[in-house]
Order: sequence, then C-alpha cells, then structure tokens
Amino acid sequence: MEEKKHKKNVTLVVIGIIVLIIGVIGLTIAYFVAEAHSKDITITSKNLTLKYGPDPDNEIIATDIGPITEDKILEEAVKKTFTIAKNNAGDKDIYVRIDLGDLELSDNFKDYDLKWALYEGSTKLTTGTFAQTLDGSTSINMANNVLINSTTPKEYNLYIWINETDQDQSRLMAGSLRGKVKIVGEAVKTNTLASNILGDNNSNVITSAPNFEDGSTDLGLYVQKDDISQTEFGFPTYYYRGNVTNNYVSLGTYKTSGNGYTTGDPIIWRIVRINEDGSIKLILDGSIGTSIFNSKGLAQYINSDGTDSEIKQVVDNWYTSNITESNIDSKIQIGDFCNDFSGFEEYLKDPANNPPVGNPTNRSKAFKCFNGAIIANEKAGMITSDEFKYAQCPNHYLSGVSFYTLTPDLATYIKIFDSNLGGINVVYVTDTSDAVIRPVINLRGDVVVTSGTGTESDPYVIQ
Repeated sequence: MEEKKHKKNVTLVVIGIIVLIIGVIGLTIAYFVAEAHSKDITITSKNLTLKYGPDPDNEIIATDIGPITEDKILEEAVKKTFTIAKNNAGDKDIYVRIDLGDLELSDNFKDYDLKWALYEGSTKLTTGTFAQTLDGSTSINMANNVLINSTTPKEYNLYIWINETDQDQSRLMAGSLRGKVKIVGEAVKTNTLASNILGDNNSNVITSAPNFEDGSTDLGLYVQKDDISQTEFGFPTYYYRGNVTNNYVSLGTYKTSGNGYTTGDPIIWRIVRINEDGSIKLILDGSIGTSIFNSKGLAQYINSDGTDSEIKQVVDNWYTSNITESNIDSKIQIGDFCNDFSGFEEYLKDPANNPPVGNPTNRSKAFKCFNGAIIANEKAGMITSDEFKYAQCPNHYLSGVSFYTLTPDLATYIKIFDSNLGGINVVYVTDTSDAVIRPVINLRGDVVVTSGTGTESDPYVIQ
C-alpha cells in the first residue's frame, strides 16, 4: 500500500513553469477569389478577420502544472480562446484549416502524455498528442475544412495539458512549449482524404449504433463519440464496419519484392478509421510475411528492457524499406499503438502467480488503451483486436488470411484473426504461427486526394 502511495506522489510532482505563447503573424488572413467574366479572370482580394480574446497580448503563462485527469480538462488545462468570422456579410463562404504551428518544445515535452484538444464552443472537434513532433515537425494540424459562413464570430477553445496516467511522469518536469495558432483560409473546400471519407456535412456517416450480435450484416461508416469509456477522451471516431468496398487507398510503391508483390507495384491499404485527432488509420491490404511474436515469451511488442520484439523488428524494417524509401514518410503521423496488458500487471511482476481476475477478453470493445499501456511514438504498428471487432461482421473487409493483432490474451498469448474460425483466436507468442503480419500506419489529417473514389479498381490516390 505504501508503495502505491509513493507512486502516486511521484505522478503528481510539480512540473515547473510552462510558458505557452500563442499568437498570429497578423490580424488578417488574405485569400483570393477568382471570378470569371467572359474571357477575362478578375482576382479579388478579400480578408478573413481573426479576432483573439480574452487576453489582448495573446500570452499564456502557467505555473505549477501537474498532471490532470480527463474529467478536469475543461477546468484546469491551459486554455486559449479565439474567434473567427467573415469580414463582410457579402463575402463568399470560406473554409479554413486550423494548425498549431511554429512549435518550439523542449525534448521532454515531445511526449504522448502532453495533449491538446480543440473545441468549437462546447463541441468537441479533435484531440491529439505532442508526440507528433518527435520526427522534427514544428506544426500540428488540428482541423480542416472548417466552414466560416457568418460575420458572427465562431468561438474556439484550445486546451493543452499533461494527461494523468497513474504512472511515473517525472520525465515531464520543467518542460517548455511555445507556438502559434495559424489559420489558413481557402476559397474552396480542400479535397482531403477525411472529407472524402465523411462526405459533405458527414453525409456518409451512420450515426445509429451498429448491431454487434452474431450474424449482424451491418456495414458502412459509423461514428463512435461522447463515450470516454470507449474512446480516449470522448471525441468522435469514425470507423468502417462490414464488407465495405469504398475504403481503398493507394499510397507508395513497393521497393522490395516478396509476398506476392513486385518492386514498383503500388501499395494498397484499407481505411480502418478516422482517429480522435483527425489522423486516418490504414491497414495494409495484404501481408509482409510471418514471424514469431516475441522469443522472450511475453506478449509484449516492446520488451520491458526497451528492446523490440521479433514482430516489431519485421514491421519496422518493412516500413523503412518501403515507406521511408518511397519519400512519403512526411505524410505518416506518429501514433499510438496499444499493446494492452490490462489485468496482467501482477502476473507480469511475478509470472509464478496465477493471472489475476480482469481478463480484457471479457471487457467491452474500446478505441482507448487501458492502464497506460499505449505504445506511442511509432509510425507503424498493427491493429488491435478491438479495432478488428468494430469492423467484424460475418463478411467484412478484414477477412481473408489469418493475421496478428497487438492484443495479448493472458501474458504469453497474442490474439489473432483466425480465418478458419472467422473470428479471434490466440497463439503462444513463441510459436511460429500461420498468422501473417499486416502493418498499420496513421496518415496526417490534412493529406490531399488527387484522384479516386475509394473502390478497389479506383482507390483514393494521395498527393
């Protein structure tokens, strides 16, 4: 008991002084509207007015910040409020993207536990992590194609906080962050992958809950939202379910041959879901071969000593050979891949003990990772069994060959999709399974589609 109390005290250690400066280069964002007149083109310059409040100096100074839980964000997180409005009633409607740019972070703040969330008034839009900056990025895309159609200001609230994980977070002491909210105005809606997936005004989204009972034939794009027991912070998550045929993406070309592919072939993916931060999760429409999961005997993707499992080495090597070498690495966002050991903590400390009660097999499906088990700071990983269950119907787009997930069953078994069973099965982590490896990546939320309708014969092609 004393040990647990000490652990909590470490978690709540004062983080020091954090200075967050949010500003803009100017008070107006210029854009141009092309209007056709006979054979002539007239370019008219207009302005989108950006108003900040309530503090006119646009500076936030926060001291003695400690980690907070998700239910305290709106009351205790660092907050920045700003408004956006059209300049004149007669101006055309405008779409804007909202970025957090010109970021300067101390290395210890490039971390999964440092979070941001964007609200339109009291409506949740997106949330994300500053681990995205680990690859040297100085900008985080928070929202795209935000419609500004009135001179009445729309109010936005940006929150930044350290997320309480009930783990030792002393690495986050004395961090510093500086940045600017940037608004980019466009005369027309940007053709992002997300806008293609969702449709105009989310017209492609099914808002009713699907039927998860055996035999259900539901299919389509569903939304899960406002339930923090199933998502990380209750922000909308959009996911494909059933035997959908419009979630194909072409991104990259194979730089190596094998597993049925030849050098130069396009790499085809299937869209799994739009994450809470607006990034888009893809799974390879194919495999990169087989491997044991972990020769150390535990269902850990990254071992406790910091070394990589055999299966992670295969995934990372494939990514480096085929994605990095395709010069499309900048379109991939560092994301969270969940290797969830919920219910196994005591067993992992002493494998001689019986596994405790709390097998995650029996809990509800979720898009969140429990007990701080998130593996962050990765550009490639694999799907979780929960993500698979959201997609699963008697016929579904992930069916076919058996493949690995990242989700343990007890401490020494890993869950796989078993094509013979048509559902989840388990294999021992040191066995050479017939299951194959299907890498998963997260695309940035602002990636643009140049062509395609998302079908197998006409996949979305990323710019």
